[in-house]
Amino acid sequence: MDWKIEIYRAFFVAFGFMELCCNLRYLCDKNGLESARKQHRELPPEISDIKIKIKTILMLLWGITFLLIGLLSYILHQPLYSLYIVGMFAFAIYACIEAIYYKYRNTIGFAIVSIMLLIVYIGV
Repeated sequence: MDWKIEIYRAFFVAFGFMELCCNLRYLCDKNGLESARKQHRELPPEISDIKIKIKTILMLLWGITFLLIGLLSYILHQPLYSLYIVGMFAFAIYACIEAIYYKYRNTIGFAIVSIMLLIVYIGV
Protein backbone atom coordinates (compact mmCIF):
# COMPACT_ATOMS: atom_id res chain seq x y z
CA MET A 1 0.00 0.00 0.00
CA ASP A 2 1.19 3.49 -0.85
CA TRP A 3 2.54 5.56 2.06
CA LYS A 4 0.25 8.48 1.10
CA ILE A 5 -2.80 6.31 1.68
CA GLU A 6 -1.35 5.16 5.02
CA ILE A 7 -1.05 8.82 6.05
CA TYR A 8 -4.71 9.38 5.21
CA ARG A 9 -5.75 6.26 7.09
CA ALA A 10 -3.85 7.46 10.14
CA PHE A 11 -5.30 10.95 9.68
CA PHE A 12 -8.85 9.57 9.75
CA VAL A 13 -8.19 7.69 12.99
CA ALA A 14 -6.25 10.51 14.68
CA PHE A 15 -8.62 13.30 13.65
CA GLY A 16 -11.66 11.23 14.53
CA PHE A 17 -10.31 10.21 17.93
CA MET A 18 -9.24 13.78 18.76
CA GLU A 19 -12.62 15.24 17.78
CA LEU A 20 -14.48 12.51 19.63
CA CYS A 21 -12.54 12.97 22.89
CA CYS A 22 -12.41 16.77 22.88
CA ASN A 23 -16.02 17.39 21.98
CA LEU A 24 -17.34 14.68 24.28
CA ARG A 25 -15.42 16.32 27.11
CA TYR A 26 -16.82 19.74 26.19
CA LEU A 27 -20.36 18.38 26.31
CA CYS A 28 -19.84 16.63 29.64
CA ASP A 29 -17.87 19.27 31.58
CA LYS A 30 -19.60 21.97 33.60
CA ASN A 31 -17.72 24.77 31.81
CA GLY A 32 -17.24 22.77 28.64
CA LEU A 33 -18.90 25.28 26.35
CA GLU A 34 -16.29 27.89 27.24
CA SER A 35 -13.56 25.42 26.32
CA ALA A 36 -15.45 24.57 23.12
CA ARG A 37 -15.63 28.28 22.29
CA LYS A 38 -11.84 28.48 22.62
CA GLN A 39 -11.36 25.31 20.53
CA HIS A 40 -13.69 26.38 17.73
CA ARG A 41 -12.22 29.81 17.08
CA GLU A 42 -13.24 29.50 13.45
CA LEU A 43 -16.69 30.66 14.61
CA PRO A 44 -17.45 34.32 15.31
CA PRO A 45 -16.78 35.18 18.99
CA GLU A 46 -20.26 36.66 19.57
CA ILE A 47 -22.31 33.58 18.72
CA SER A 48 -24.68 32.13 21.32
CA ASP A 49 -24.00 29.20 23.61
CA ILE A 50 -26.61 27.10 21.80
CA LYS A 51 -24.73 27.53 18.51
CA ILE A 52 -21.48 26.53 20.22
CA LYS A 53 -23.26 23.46 21.61
CA ILE A 54 -24.59 22.59 18.14
CA LYS A 55 -21.09 23.00 16.66
CA THR A 56 -19.68 20.79 19.41
CA ILE A 57 -22.27 18.08 18.76
CA LEU A 58 -21.65 18.24 15.00
CA MET A 59 -17.89 17.95 15.46
CA LEU A 60 -18.46 15.03 17.85
CA LEU A 61 -20.45 13.31 15.10
CA TRP A 62 -17.75 14.09 12.53
CA GLY A 63 -15.20 12.64 14.94
CA ILE A 64 -17.18 9.43 15.22
CA THR A 65 -17.56 9.28 11.43
CA PHE A 66 -13.86 9.78 10.70
CA LEU A 67 -12.80 7.39 13.45
CA LEU A 68 -15.13 4.66 12.16
CA ILE A 69 -13.93 5.07 8.57
CA GLY A 70 -10.29 4.89 9.69
CA LEU A 71 -10.77 1.93 12.01
CA LEU A 72 -12.82 0.05 9.43
CA SER A 73 -10.00 0.52 6.95
CA TYR A 74 -7.51 -0.96 9.43
CA ILE A 75 -9.83 -3.80 10.45
CA LEU A 76 -10.44 -4.80 6.84
CA HIS A 77 -6.72 -4.41 6.01
CA GLN A 78 -7.44 -2.38 2.91
CA PRO A 79 -7.93 1.25 2.01
CA LEU A 80 -11.54 2.27 1.58
CA TYR A 81 -11.10 4.83 -1.18
CA SER A 82 -14.78 5.49 -1.76
CA LEU A 83 -15.47 5.96 1.96
CA TYR A 84 -12.51 8.34 2.25
CA ILE A 85 -13.87 10.41 -0.63
CA VAL A 86 -17.44 10.40 0.68
CA GLY A 87 -16.31 11.32 4.21
CA MET A 88 -14.01 14.12 3.10
CA PHE A 89 -16.49 15.42 0.51
CA ALA A 90 -19.30 15.52 3.09
CA PHE A 91 -17.00 17.26 5.59
CA ALA A 92 -16.02 19.86 2.96
CA ILE A 93 -19.70 20.48 2.20
CA TYR A 94 -20.38 20.88 5.92
CA ALA A 95 -17.52 23.38 6.21
CA CYS A 96 -18.78 25.33 3.18
CA ILE A 97 -22.32 25.49 4.57
CA GLU A 98 -20.92 26.74 7.86
CA ALA A 99 -18.86 29.38 6.03
CA ILE A 100 -21.90 30.56 4.07
CA TYR A 101 -24.02 30.67 7.22
CA TYR A 102 -21.55 32.66 9.36
CA LYS A 103 -19.78 34.69 6.64
CA TYR A 104 -16.79 34.99 8.98
CA ARG A 105 -13.17 34.98 7.77
CA ASN A 106 -12.02 32.13 10.01
CA THR A 107 -14.99 30.00 9.04
CA ILE A 108 -14.17 30.61 5.38
CA GLY A 109 -10.60 29.53 6.10
CA PHE A 110 -11.89 26.35 7.73
CA ALA A 111 -13.88 25.61 4.56
CA ILE A 112 -10.86 26.28 2.33
CA VAL A 113 -8.67 23.91 4.37
CA SER A 114 -11.36 21.19 4.19
CA ILE A 115 -11.61 21.59 0.42
CA MET A 116 -7.82 21.52 0.06
CA LEU A 117 -7.60 18.25 2.02
CA LEU A 118 -10.16 16.74 -0.34
CA ILE A 119 -8.31 18.00 -3.44
CA VAL A 120 -4.97 16.70 -2.17
CA TYR A 121 -6.52 13.30 -1.48
CA ILE A 122 -8.11 13.15 -4.93
CA GLY A 123 -4.71 14.06 -6.40
CA VAL A 124 -3.09 11.12 -4.61
